[in-house]
Amino acid sequence: MIVNNPYINLIDRFPGHILNPSSLFEAKAFVQQITARGKKLAVELGSGAGNFLVGLAQRQIEDNYLGIELRYKRCFRTLQKAQIHGVNNIYVLRYNCTLIGELFAPTSVRAFYLNFPDPWEKRRQKKNRIFSAAFLQSIACCLEINGHLQIKTDHREYFEQILDIIESDKRLKIRELSFDLYNSLYLENNIRTEFEGMYRNEGAAVNYLVAERMPD
Repeated sequence: MIVNNPYINLIDRFPGHILNPSSLFEAKAFVQQITARGKKLAVELGSGAGNFLVGLAQRQIEDNYLGIELRYKRCFRTLQKAQIHGVNNIYVLRYNCTLIGELFAPTSVRAFYLNFPDPWEKRRQKKNRIFSAAFLQSIACCLEINGHLQIKTDHREYFEQILDIIESDKRLKIRELSFDLYNSLYLENNIRTEFEGMYRNEGAAVNYLVAERMPD
């Protein structure tokens, strides 16, 4: 039995700020419209229900923010929160984050944020992890020079794998690093995600890094 998702229609309440594309061409056109508005673009990969994205947009109103998320409900909740907080510089694209290399022009993104990606903990599942050398290649290509990639996760083993991949790529340099964000100098500027609040209530340490895109 097919169950209708009510959020498929609800996202139409935010025309111009949210898109469920029917093709790569349509998705790229949406991104081009945002980047053509003369503002810097920051992108959260797997933006969830929007806590982090809204927090970012409230801090830096001069930029545009794009969340890439697959679930309709989370897409809707993000724009709903943005509306409640009076934030108008947020956009959401319902799209697969692994395909970002197709979406953005080279050096067109100021920052990428990846918060608590699924660690796929079982050995046979690890091939499903989003972060890989190929994924980093797409990010490095899309980042502007001196732009940055920020990552947070509670999963230490996955974090160490991500760190190894980044340190093996000469195009990025680690600028900030902590294996326990909440007992570090970097906590002051932290914006919590939905999952982060849950993990902190369970006492989990949050791993954190910022990598800067270096000149070629």
